[in-house]
Order: sequence, then structure tokens, then C-alpha cells
Amino acid sequence: MMLDGIRVLDLSRVIAGPFCAMLLGDLGADVIKVERPGRGDDLRYLRGGSGMSAPFAACNRNKRGIAVDLQKVEGVKLVFELARRADVVIENFLPGVAAKLGLGYGQVSAANPRVVYASVTGFGQDGPYAKRPGYNTIAQGMSGLMALTGMPGHPPTRVAGSISDLSASWVAFGMVNAALVHRERTGRGQHLDVNLLASSMALLPDPASIYLSTGVRPTREGNRNPSLTPAEAFPTKDGWLNIVLMNPDQYLRLCEVIGDPELKAPRFATNDLRIEHYEDFRARMEMALGRATTAEWVERMEKAQIAAGPIYEFDEVFEDAQVRHLGLVAEFEQPGLGPTRVLNFPSRASATPASIRRPAPLVGEHTDEVLNELGVAADEIERLAAAAVIARA
Repeated sequence: MMLDGIRVLDLSRVIAGPFCAMLLGDLGADVIKVERPGRGDDLRYLRGGSGMSAPFAACNRNKRGIAVDLQKVEGVKLVFELARRADVVIENFLPGVAAKLGLGYGQVSAANPRVVYASVTGFGQDGPYAKRPGYNTIAQGMSGLMALTGMPGHPPTRVAGSISDLSASWVAFGMVNAALVHRERTGRGQHLDVNLLASSMALLPDPASIYLSTGVRPTREGNRNPSLTPAEAFPTKDGWLNIVLMNPDQYLRLCEVIGDPELKAPRFATNDLRIEHYEDFRARMEMALGRATTAEWVERMEKAQIAAGPIYEFDEVFEDAQVRHLGLVAEFEQPGLGPTRVLNFPSRASATPASIRRPAPLVGEHTDEVLNELGVAADEIERLAAAAVIARA
């Protein structure tokens, strides 16, 4: 696999850091997740989970889990030894906390100059908000995502899912892999400062560039693209349809498919004119599209090479033929849950595909195994367990 031989120490919790570490594990890295004894990661208890929730399983597969108390000096020493041997360390403590524990970048890199050390926080390692805790919805609100989401005249609206957490996960994932390549050229690792606010703003390059060049604050447009039409959602006889056009040739083909001669009128001839006469244009489209089902329109649009697609309710997503073909749902036996279905790695590689090799760990499931690999003797492991420095599943 792509990352065979890469050792990752995951000191993070909840979603942003753990999901990044999981992606590295999907590509073959050996990921060791460190949790506090007893409760472990808070995500284990989401939606009433009793130590193993479906969201935790979805963000922590392909990891070995150990439970170590980082409030105890001996616990920090054990984890530092793991960091000293790691290629990658991922943490999402508030800035300064890892260093206070003795596990900061400066301390780890002094012993392990090749380490790639990723810190994932709400607002970054420095600046006026650095010490603030940051979560998905906070970042959505401050990044502009919520300002642009919602129907006209309605309040700002949160984008469903943990979008800001996951945007930071993917930024960290890309940065870690780039830093590993850089390390191969230079022999040295580096500190990666990833945060939810910047990662969320990075999802908005087009509205940001328009605002920064014009100074005009964008408004909530609902499902409409304010710069392009048709590029939005329309009701059909039995549901909803997204249509997106980018050039005049596509519009001419759309007119033929729709079959309404009024759409060829001069006032609709160009994108700018359609925006100018938007209400009339929208009414004509709704009238025409309401005469057939979503599936019928998708078939007609596909034949005419027009980009169109259904808007699914969430349960319908997983019944789609292309989703099934791409293998986007994985199933494995998860201790604590039984047969568990989660989203699979989202892309395919011809030579070294991602795979799920192990389920998410129980709290401390691999503590003995990992400490044995560090060379800790069996009697010492027993002593550490008796002193509550470590815990086992």
C-alpha cells in the first residue's frame, strides 16, 4: 500500500484530527491512537453510544488503540517514546498544551528531526483567537459558509455534516503527505499548522474572489447560482432536479430537450439576459419541468449531454447505481457494534488501493501489543496498569 512502513501517532480526538489519521491508515500507515483511560475519545459516546458509536467507528478504522494517562509523568514518557519513533504525529490540543505536557513539536523534533508534526486547531497556533476552542459550527459561522447558505431572506444556515472539521482533515491529510515527500528530499520533517477557520474559508475561493474584487457582500441565494443560469434546482413532477449549464451550445441543447419555444426568445438568449429576466425564465423552466419525473428528465438530459442530476433524500443516495458501482459503502465487523457500514475511502488507485484492514479499536485494545513493541517488559506493563498509568480493553 502507498504508506506501508509509515508510523503515525494519533493524539487527536473527535473528528478533524482522527479522520486525517484514519485516511493515512486507509493507505497503509500503521496508526496508533492514544486515548485517556476509561472514557477515551468523546466521539465514542455520540448519539448515546456506550463506548463505541457508529461515528467513532467511521473515523477511527485502521488504527491500533492504546490508553495512557497523559497527566502522569510515566504516561507522557511512554507516549514520547512513540513520538520519537513516529514518522507523523497528529494532535489537536489547544496551542501550548502539547508543549506543556512535554509532547510539543519542539520537544519531539529535537529527538526525532524527521517527524512530520500536524497540529489541528480551531484558529491556528498563534493570533488573537489561538487559545479559543473551535468546533465545526463555530468555524462555519466565522468562515462565511453559513452566511452564504440558506434561502433568500432566511437566517444563516449551517451546512449539514461536519464540513469544517472534515475540510481541516483533508487539508492536514494533503499537507502531511506533501511534508513526507519533502522529508525524503531534505531528511527533515516540519510542523504543520492546520485550522478549521482557514480550511473552511478555503472552500469558498469563488465567492471570496468576487467579494474581494468588487467589495459587494454576497447574499444568500438558496439553490441558485447568482452568476449563472440555469445552474440550480428545479421542481419536477415527482421531486427535484439540478441543472448546470456553462456555455451557449449547452443552452441550445437544453431548449431542444425542454421543448418550450419561449426559452428561445431573445430575452433569454444569453446568460446575462437570463439573469436579467430571471423570474420569467425560472417560471418557464418550472412549468416545463413539472410535466415529467426527475428520472425522465435525467435520462433526456444525459442523451443531450447536459449536466443534470436528481436531488436525493439521504436514504436514496445509497441506492444510486453509481454510488454502488464506486463501492462507496464499506462493511466490517466492529467490536461493540457488530456489522457496521460506513463510507469507504473516496478514491481509487490502480496499484495501491486503500483498504480497511482493522475496525476501530476499543479503548486500550492494543496497549500491551504496542508497549511490547517499545520493549516494555511484561512485569513493567503490569505495574503501569496497576498504577493507572495505562489501561487495557
